[in-house]
Amino acid sequence: PGKRIKVGFVSYYFREHSVIKMTLGMFKAFDYSKLEIVIFQVGNVDDKTKMLEQYTGKLVTLGGINFQAMQQRIADEKLDVVVYAEIGMDPHSYSLAFGRQAPVQLAMHGHASTSGIDSIDYYVTYSFFSEPEAQSHYSERLIELDGLTPLTLYYDAVPFKLPPGMKDKQGIKEWKRRFGIPTDKTVYACTQTLFKVSHQLDQVVKQILEGDERAVVVLKELPMTDQVGKLVTARMRKTLTPEDFKRIVFLPPLSDQDYTNMYGAVDVVLDSFPFGGHTSTMDALSIGKPVVTLPTKFMSGRCTQGFYERMGLQGLVASSVDEYIAIALRVGMDKAYRKSLRKQIKETLPRLTKDMRSVLAWEKMLEKLVRGTKEEAEALLWVS
Repeated sequence: PGKRIKVGFVSYYFREHSVIKMTLGMFKAFDYSKLEIVIFQVGNVDDKTKMLEQYTGKLVTLGGINFQAMQQRIADEKLDVVVYAEIGMDPHSYSLAFGRQAPVQLAMHGHASTSGIDSIDYYVTYSFFSEPEAQSHYSERLIELDGLTPLTLYYDAVPFKLPPGMKDKQGIKEWKRRFGIPTDKTVYACTQTLFKVSHQLDQVVKQILEGDERAVVVLKELPMTDQVGKLVTARMRKTLTPEDFKRIVFLPPLSDQDYTNMYGAVDVVLDSFPFGGHTSTMDALSIGKPVVTLPTKFMSGRCTQGFYERMGLQGLVASSVDEYIAIALRVGMDKAYRKSLRKQIKETLPRLTKDMRSVLAWEKMLEKLVRGTKEEAEALLWVS
């Protein structure tokens, strides 16, 4: 009693990346009279990394040293708990996770999939993203915390909003022209990187183009490699005609500002499936744009529906591919309905950005895992 619980958070992506969006609000809100937090940044440091240091008080950079030195540097902190913000997106963090740097080791949702690593004791998920038969999807013991992911708090700390120039028709038209998007069409956009655009979405795109003669579909190119883009477009050509392809716009890699501006030019956001949006959904909702979603049985495909459940908006959640297409077409073709959705989204967004339950749940969980009885720790585990 009296001594703070010492927790280390490890990631390659504590910088301008979705992972920092998922954690920054939590680090800002933690009760530091109870917790001592150490940030281990495996990759490069930027201004967002320094924001974490400002909140937590301690940043350890692991870049430029060998793997054994990274392990030792983490172990030297004598942590009670190690939390891997993502396992599976970067080889450094993935390899570190095979070691034992603390008595308790957790994985969180920076990568919404099990690590499959025996030395990771628990995986943390959230009640609004609850999965059927969830424990069977994880090698770790599953802890389901009350509420939403801490991602939503980021949008209170760092608002995501359009600049004034993207709030009027002329500014939107100019942005569309820059990227070859017709200015007189209804824009349906899947804002995920192309590796999330599954073959099932090919049929969705075709049906939308057939169902709405004013439709144009916008997709993002993949900046890290063009190989995935070639594979996806080759696959899409098996479903879509050359005429269909004339109504699809592939955006080039975007600057941060152009990525934000994109949402000002979009009418309907198409959530990818089976691996859906999380950060991108919050980006769209922050601008007031409706996201059509089809939940799956895995956490990676249930984030958007979880946000809507908290907001009290279920009209955009489909139960089948056909219903997904029907919802998307209604939103795209009915301007009055689309306007009413935007109003509802803006009115209910604070239910996400002001929801502190995940932070309080993290604090209680860490207390029980480190100082609680075995029974208290077991009580945290997911129950069907």
